[in-house]
Amino acid sequence: MHTLESEARQLAGLLELAQARARIAGSRLAFSADSQGYAFWLRDDSGVWRAIENDDPLKGRIVDERLSIVSMTVGGIAVALGQRVAISGHDPVPLSIALHGPGNRAIVQSGVFDGRMDVRIVRGDK
Repeated sequence: MHTLESEARQLAGLLELAQARARIAGSRLAFSADSQGYAFWLRDDSGVWRAIENDDPLKGRIVDERLSIVSMTVGGIAVALGQRVAISGHDPVPLSIALHGPGNRAIVQSGVFDGRMDVRIVRGDK
């Protein structure tokens, strides 16, 4: 479970960083995930979305091979994995991401926006 919890907490921290960057710097950011990893996106002045790379803390990440991202909801509505979701520091929408690991799952979620993401570990596959 340590890997699942670590991965979920890292994702939560990166989502908090992206929200802060959007709020403070006015960056136009988005997040996407598939079963094996996730990426943050920056929209440039010409309107093109580009994956954040290089040494930026928000560069894409592949999750541990024992884990998978299984679902994502925005405002309580399921979003297909692979779809980009806008990140706003000023007009937030509740976000929830579920990760599964051996015998457990983790939920990374925001509630009322305060710049924090919560992590909840659920024992078993419920």
